[in-house]
Amino acid sequence: MAMALNSNDPRPAYLQVADLLRAQIRTGVLKPGDQLPAGRELSEQYSIASMTVRQALRVLVDEGVVVSRQGKGVFVRSDVSNPAQSLIVDNQVLAELRTIRQEISVLTQRVSALEAQR
Repeated sequence: MAMALNSNDPRPAYLQVADLLRAQIRTGVLKPGDQLPAGRELSEQYSIASMTVRQALRVLVDEGVVVSRQGKGVFVRSDVSNPAQSLIVDNQVLAELRTIRQEISVLTQRVSALEAQR
């Protein structure tokens, strides 16, 4: 059964899928040590390309929420003592990164304006 992603969400599909999988882990639908569905299954489930699934899984691997085992699959990490707390910290870091990016953008525009005055 295909699940539609939120078409009103401005974020890329891979981030939406990562959030959906993260929510399943946080709520206990997927428990520590559980194997995530295969890439093909996730692709069909969310009606997205396999590359998009790989990007979503890469986000979760980079966050340390899941671990990928070559030839075996992707598994919810069993050594995360409190995944909900880990996600809160990750969200705080992401919020800070967004703020930094916005500040850099403003500074870049100011520098460009100053250089244009020369």
